[in-house]
Amino acid sequence: MLVFALCASIFSLQAQFSVGLRGGVQFANVRQTDILKEISPDLHDVTGASIAAIGEWELHPNFALQAELGYTRKGFGLDLGTDVNLFGVNLPLGVDAESRFDYLEMPLLAKAKFGSEAVKFYAMAGPAISYAGGARLVTKTTGIIEFDLTDTKLDLGALGVERWDISAVGGIGAEFNTGFGKFFIDGRYTHGFQEIYDIPLVQEKAHNRGFGISAGVAVRL
Repeated sequence: MLVFALCASIFSLQAQFSVGLRGGVQFANVRQTDILKEISPDLHDVTGASIAAIGEWELHPNFALQAELGYTRKGFGLDLGTDVNLFGVNLPLGVDAESRFDYLEMPLLAKAKFGSEAVKFYAMAGPAISYAGGARLVTKTTGIIEFDLTDTKLDLGALGVERWDISAVGGIGAEFNTGFGKFFIDGRYTHGFQEIYDIPLVQEKAHNRGFGISAGVAVRL
């Protein structure tokens, strides 16, 4: 934050502000330790939407700060090879279970840009804080024909799930200037640091991680 403040004061005379929206898809999972990979190897990604309002402060043609406030889905999927109790729900063998956590997320990203006025490429990195507003456990059959079995709302307070998460975000993208603003597309990786919940079978704390692809538009004010 101190570095951002210093940069802002240095380039404030050149600063230009843009607002916009972005939307895309998030592939979420948990970070697996060696123990998890050995004992519970069937964890898979959960796919969900990621949308946000953005504000970009361009302090220099090659440097900007971007703040976001939006929704994203995190969690993990588990192909069950044995009966297990997951978040207080007893699940039988042969079921695929997806835990879907709905987060309000606020990243603050520094963006380094290069390219022409018409097309610029950028790399971005920064911290993010997020809060889990709710969660569901969705189960479905596995096999040739899949169909949903249950959709259970989870009580995060009763389960002892940590609602707050602190993450690092990094990614790359490109932006294209148009007559009314700019269009952009990017890919980003999110690495969670907070211990969120226990993975079944090993009772080991899990950390969120995810990869997202999104596109959006921004208009200069």
